This record gives sequence, C-alpha cells and structure tokens, in this order.
Amino acid sequence: MAYASDESMFEYLNVVSKMFDSEAEGYEFYNKYALEKGFSETISAGDANTVIMHMMAKRERDVDFFFKYLVDEHGHLKGLFWADSQSRLDYEAFGDVIVFDSTYRTNKYNLPFVPFVGLNHHRSTVIFGCGIISHETSQAYEWMLQTFSDCMAQKHPISVITDGYLAMQRAIRVVWPDSNHRLCIWHIQQNIVRHLHDDDVKEEFRSFIYDTSSIEEHEIEWIYFLQRNKVTSEESWLHQMYQMRKLWCAPYLEGRCFLGLSSNQRSESLNSVLHTHLEGKMSLFEMLEHYERCLESRRINEALHDVEALQSVPFTEENASPLEKHAATVFTPSVFKMVLWSIDAVSKCQIREILDGSEDSTYVVSKQERMDKKFGVRIEEQGGLLHRRYRELRNCSHAASFKACHSDEDYHRLIMLLQAQHHGKQSSFEQANSKESSNAQHNNIRFGPLMPHSEKVDKVLDPVHVPGRGAPKKRLQAKTKKSRSQNICGYCKNPGHNRRKCAKLLEDLEAEL
Repeated sequence: MAYASDESMFEYLNVVSKMFDSEAEGYEFYNKYALEKGFSETISAGDANTVIMHMMAKRERDVDFFFKYLVDEHGHLKGLFWADSQSRLDYEAFGDVIVFDSTYRTNKYNLPFVPFVGLNHHRSTVIFGCGIISHETSQAYEWMLQTFSDCMAQKHPISVITDGYLAMQRAIRVVWPDSNHRLCIWHIQQNIVRHLHDDDVKEEFRSFIYDTSSIEEHEIEWIYFLQRNKVTSEESWLHQMYQMRKLWCAPYLEGRCFLGLSSNQRSESLNSVLHTHLEGKMSLFEMLEHYERCLESRRINEALHDVEALQSVPFTEENASPLEKHAATVFTPSVFKMVLWSIDAVSKCQIREILDGSEDSTYVVSKQERMDKKFGVRIEEQGGLLHRRYRELRNCSHAASFKACHSDEDYHRLIMLLQAQHHGKQSSFEQANSKESSNAQHNNIRFGPLMPHSEKVDKVLDPVHVPGRGAPKKRLQAKTKKSRSQNICGYCKNPGHNRRKCAKLLEDLEAEL
C-alpha cells in the first residue's frame, strides 16, 4: 500500500480546507488548480457554465466588469462578450477607431473569437473587449455590436476597420450607422492575388486603393477599367469590389479619421499572439485564461511605455521651431514622430492661391518637388450662418462708423445703439450659459448597466461545434482569370495537340515512306 508524502498530504489538507465567499469563487479556484496540475477535465458544471461562473467571480471583485451571454432555444451558449473596467476606460480614452476581425481554431468548438482593438497614446494595440459567437450571421454581429455599445455607455466609434465580411458590413450599418467603415487593405491585397492573374490588371486595380484624385475622376477611371476588362457579370469579384468602392478607395475616405490605420493588422497581430499557445482542442475556459494572460502582458508593456514617456523628452535640434519643441513636451515619443513627419511635410508645401467662399475658404497648395500638381485644402468656417452674418455686420459697421465719426450727433447715437445691443445680448448670453452649464452637469452623468454582486444563473450548456467560414465560392472569382492555355502543335500550328500526336505529321511521314 502506497502512502502519500508529507508534502502532498499538506497540499491536500490546504486545498480541501479552503473557504470561499461564493460558489463562483470556488469554481474559479478549482479550475486554476486543475489546469496547474494537468487535470484533463474541468469541473462537472460544464465548460460554458464554468466560464460564466468565472466571469461572475470577476464581477464580484471588479464592479465595472461587464459580460453578457446568449443561448439558443436548447440552452447552448451561442454568444458571449466581456470587458473589464480597464478596457472600458481605455475605450473612453482611445475608442475613436475600432479594428475587429474574427478568427477560428482557438477552441474545440471552433467558435469565432472576435477581439475589439484600437490604438493607445503610444500607438500600441489596446484591447477594448472580446466576444465569441457561434455563427457569423448579420444577427449575431448585430447582437455583438449592440452589446459592445451597451457596455460602453452607447459611445459609438468614429471609424471601424473590418475584413469586409458581408455580415459585418450589414451589422455596422444597422448598429453604428454614423461610423465610417473601411475595408482592410491587407485582405484586399490578398484577394487581388487570389482573384486576378494578369499583372497589368493587378497594378491598375491597386492604383484605385491609393489614388487621391477627385471622386469624379475616380469614377471615370472605374468605368474605363471595367470596360477594358469586359466586366459585366454582377457575380464577378471585380464587380463586387466596384460596388463596395466607397469602403476602400482613397477618394471616398479622404478627410476621415482612421488614425493612420488602413488594415486590421492590429487585430491580426493579437490573434497571432493568441494562436502561439492556443490549440483547437482547448476548452473555452482554457482559451479565456490564455487571453487574460495576453491582456496582462500588453498592459505591462503599456505601463513600461508610460514610465519611459514620463521620464524622458524626445530630442530636438537647437534650431528647431517652437512648435516642434512644445510638441516634444506634450506628446509621447511614438506620437511625436508623427508630429515631426507632419511638420516636415508642411514645410515642403507652398500656398499658391486662396479662394474665399461664403462659408469656407480653399487654400490651393503644391509640394516644392511637384509644383505642377495642386492640392485643394478646404477650411469650413466655424459657425456657418453665424460667421456669414458676422462678416456682413462687420462690413456694415465699418461703413456706419466711418460715416458717424464725421458728426457728433450720429456718433453718440451709434455708440448708444451698440452699447444697448451689447448689454442686452450679454445678459441673454449669461442666461443661456447658466442654462447650458446646468444641463451639462446632467449630461456628464453616464448611466451604465446595473450589475448585481451575486446572482443565480440557469445552467448554460456547452456550445455546439460550428464549421469554419471556408474558402470563397468559385462563382465569385473574377472574369479576368485567364483560360487554360491549349497545346499548339509545332508542325501544323493547330491547337489541341502536340507534335507527337499530330495526324498531319503521320500522314506526311507515311507518304514519304
């Protein structure tokens, strides 16, 4: 009979004598202990239920931890989203642009894993939240985006970058209709290689991605391009990309905020880190723990970057401009590099002409190395109608003042009129400002979801295994794909056979014999 050692017996007594504040905390401890010891199974509550219990325990420790799940008619988990308090704070500060993409083979159920990421003040990847869905349908993505908005107090992003999946596009139009949507350039480049096989067509198509000509010129080039390549079928890939041109062509995206991002490489890089130690046989709980370790690692790197930025100032030349020296003190080193690039680019431009409009002004500028090419920079006057009225009144007042200064009577009459107008408006402005300040106090209050510290949840069954997205359908391939070349006979020059099988050659040889 084998007896346990004193060390293992002490560990056993330490484990079985532990006390927990809640059942969820006990589940969480057991799962971590089971993973450390290499147990093959998790607790008997089930994989999905274990994840729900784990998140309930996290919410008890972090009152701002948010999670929401969705089950099907049979009780199987089919949707899950979560974000801790730090992720919600990060979104409040850096949530202008969101990049998200789904990836497979991260768990044994093959559920798509959807991280929501962006850029922080160091231009490093920051995670706003994560989700899991069972099927990539429009309804599933709508639920995911709506849940994300509920978590973030209905703050919608300015811009979104995705891989162009149609279900994502429809969901974004429904849930975030005012957000700019851009397709990932990296995915478009991959599809160019997959669908186009003529090098000239490839290069011409790529020019649409970066060409910054006007929209009118761009549309004309598109028509010529489709006509030259005889693209008539609406099912061809080229025609589909033409229909979606406003989501990826440069003229339609000019002036919109994307923080310098043009692809979802941020999401892809996060997925690659997750895939480093993820296996397709992992349970949801194992995948969740691995994600939390990756999240913790990124936050440690952000803290190190914060320390570096606080304790150092980027180098500037002695003869640098005051703008550059001031930027070095207020921006992080990563952002300061972009400021330097912008200052250098502006210094190489010259103003050629200024066109004043009723509500805006257009500055015509050219680069020093390309003076023949002109760029129009349109500046909208703040206030619109208010600014136009101000300019009209200013012109009238100049004429009235010039006339009134020649007569004492006209002078005093105009002074009294202006003073009365000024004091009357000032009092109304003061009333409006006091009203706005009181409204602002109420508007600054942000109401989020009310989260109880403990709750009972119905048993959630494990998800059903789902198939992957798969390869694109053959009917979506471009019509410009070259047909398979036929053999040309070297003797009779006719297609369909080679010299060895040429009937004419055999006849001529027999005739010679």
